[in-house]
Amino acid sequence: WADFDGRKQLSQEEIVDVLCAQFPIDHARLEKELPSLWPKWDVSGTGFLTSSDLKHDQLGLLNYIRREFLRKEVPENLPDIADNKRVWFLYFSRHNNTMQEEEIVRALIKSYGTAHDREWQERIREVVSAIWVVLGPGEGNQIDLDTFLKPDGLGEAIVASVQEFEKEQSASSAALSLTLPTDDEVPLALGSLGREMSLPPPVLLARETSMGLPLGLPRSTSGLNRETVEEMLVALQAAPQKGPEAISEIVGPMRDEAGETQIQVAGCRALRELMQKTKAESGAAEALTCGEKVAAAGGLAAVVEAMKMHERHWLVQQEGCWALTTLVGMRPDNAKAAIDGGAVAAVLAAVLNHPTNAMIATKAFETLAALAASDENAVKVGDLLCGAENGVHVMVRRMAANVFNERLLLQGARALSQISKSAKVMEQVKTAPEAAKTVVVVMNDHWEPELHNVCSLLLVRWLPVLADEMKAAGAPRAVLEAMQMWVSELEARKAALECVKAMASQPTLKAALIALKAEAKLEETQAQLKDVLSLLASDPAYALLETLMEESLAALRS
Repeated sequence: WADFDGRKQLSQEEIVDVLCAQFPIDHARLEKELPSLWPKWDVSGTGFLTSSDLKHDQLGLLNYIRREFLRKEVPENLPDIADNKRVWFLYFSRHNNTMQEEEIVRALIKSYGTAHDREWQERIREVVSAIWVVLGPGEGNQIDLDTFLKPDGLGEAIVASVQEFEKEQSASSAALSLTLPTDDEVPLALGSLGREMSLPPPVLLARETSMGLPLGLPRSTSGLNRETVEEMLVALQAAPQKGPEAISEIVGPMRDEAGETQIQVAGCRALRELMQKTKAESGAAEALTCGEKVAAAGGLAAVVEAMKMHERHWLVQQEGCWALTTLVGMRPDNAKAAIDGGAVAAVLAAVLNHPTNAMIATKAFETLAALAASDENAVKVGDLLCGAENGVHVMVRRMAANVFNERLLLQGARALSQISKSAKVMEQVKTAPEAAKTVVVVMNDHWEPELHNVCSLLLVRWLPVLADEMKAAGAPRAVLEAMQMWVSELEARKAALECVKAMASQPTLKAALIALKAEAKLEETQAQLKDVLSLLASDPAYALLETLMEESLAALRS
């Protein structure tokens, strides 16, 4: 179980990693003394031990470890990081209440009981490594308790990422007919909001309504009996099939039964499905008219009010964000009314109140991008987000806590790029040093052209205020690699070239590009591009790339 690479032999580092993950061992002492003890078993001096070296009855390393290093008292229950991060950290830290990256990995493997599960071990190691780059101690190699426990810090990010992986594993057997993950609520202090969320996980009953909405979800009591609620849910499910004339049949129950969470969930979903069905069957023009009618009937206001009233109900937030995205995306003129009605505050509250729900964060970021689609609205949304809750910081940290979720990262980067047209947002970006680091980590860890495209454009927007941070995070290298990679993905390559051109006009980043031999890489890419141009000489997109290439080279050579 320790021979992950299949070489039939283990190095000192591999043995330390596996023993410390599997057994209650004084790992600091083992790491200190093993090098001097190693020749006892590695008699040939190869630097590796075989299975017989480890397992010999009398002389094997394992027996020696059991005798000399095994802690005699083993607690029955190890602390759970999700239950109490402080207790967990204090239990596993052995160096004056500090921990190194590898110590955190080992502690997680122990506390989750996954010493024999290779997939889990690899995922935990990836999670900690990726988050450590963004939220770790910076130049040092140890993190202290206070840093670990910061809101949206390393501790919360690790818990959120591990729980996300657990959800992925259990998704295939989920009881919900909804094709969306559930949300385990955890207590969260919300700073200036002065509230504490401690809602337990939803309890799903075996019986569901015909809409697939679990009747066991936490809900407010509106005075309606179960039979009446089920009848209303069935009616809401059928309403989108009737077309725009059924708008009042959706908005009316949402307004009249504002305290009934299931009605709000079903109403938000019905409005979304109505818009989608109208566009699919009658075209974008009819969907535009339908969106206008929904707004006139109070549908936008009903969705926002539902999100405000039921802010701790994960499914209301999820369906509310999705409905807003659809209503605004298919009729952009709805954005102003939604913004004026408090949609931005409601969407940000959804992210804050549900810190472990990646789907809510994804939908919330998508909603913010839709609301900020025009330049005027982008500034307005950005200004509103920069209120007491420091919305930009919240978005960046939520992205850092979900570095494996490509869809969340894409929507987050897209929203940030839009709202960065606001001067207030740019001021807040200055105070978020992890912002540049997060974007670079995303580019390095994900080879997806659309994500690279959005991240490159986001770096261009942030360059005036984060040039030094971009250099420290390795942004020039990430962008050059993206430029060379996307041969056939025009938008991704165009965005990377625009970023290279912008960086070449900034002295600090220009020096970094020159050190990376950017000019030679640009010339190599230019030659490659000319080969393509000979085949597609009439394509203006390729001609634009050649122009960008020339301008980037000129900026570097100036």
